[in-house]
Amino acid sequence: MRMREGPLIGQFALVAHKGGWRNPAAEALAKATATLDATICQSARHRAALCPALSGPPTPGRREPLYTSEGNAMSATRRIRVLAVDDHPLLRAGLAATMAAQPDMTLVAEAGDGQEAIDRFREHRPDVALIDLRLPVVSGLEAIRTIRAEFPDARIIVLTSFEGDENVFQAIQAGARGFLLKDQLRKELIDAIRLVVEGGRYLAPPATARLAERVAMPALSAREMDVLRLLARGLNNKEIAYELSLADGTVRIHVSNILAKLGVEDRVRAVLTALRRGLVELD
Repeated sequence: MRMREGPLIGQFALVAHKGGWRNPAAEALAKATATLDATICQSARHRAALCPALSGPPTPGRREPLYTSEGNAMSATRRIRVLAVDDHPLLRAGLAATMAAQPDMTLVAEAGDGQEAIDRFREHRPDVALIDLRLPVVSGLEAIRTIRAEFPDARIIVLTSFEGDENVFQAIQAGARGFLLKDQLRKELIDAIRLVVEGGRYLAPPATARLAERVAMPALSAREMDVLRLLARGLNNKEIAYELSLADGTVRIHVSNILAKLGVEDRVRAVLTALRRGLVELD
């Protein structure tokens, strides 16, 4: 596989790869990226469905390329069709203005919640969907999972104000091909859209660092996550045992494991760390 240097996006140089620009991870993230790919693409079938950019030849039915490796439009009439999903009308208006300023892009639909995002995607089949993680009715993560299950070639970029490593990990695991923080949209959004439409991935530098942290950390089990959510609600061991129908001693073991995996010494720090990383949310 031959690569050549290209323009800079964020803090990383792009390289030409399979007809489009890609943003390779730094050498320090190589092991983390390989681990993540193995997690997401556990079989050849999954690799073809979820990771076309990493699985050799394009899958059947893949959309016609819009750009050459130099970023030039291949067709004067073909425009990138974008779906914008966010529960804040002002942010959607800003995205609409950004799309209107690009001669090769058009905003085909907007949505204010996760269920509407799924409906609008089914209706319009956009080239790329911009989806916030924190959405009413259906969460952004669930919307991404539903869309990708129904449309395996869907190209989705996550837009969020939260950069916790669990947010990044779950979004990529759900099938998102890009991750942008909302305060970076003006600088990086257009480049990210063009790269993702061509089958590449785009992770903003902070998201790349968070992803590397997440992959390197031991994962909490499903039961440990249940206990952690109840810890975040302020419940003590007896109350957690009652809620989960567990013995007190079992809860103590789970709490001990949670502290060890999060690298903290007490329950308060465990909850604060979980909130920072995006493992739990306060209602």
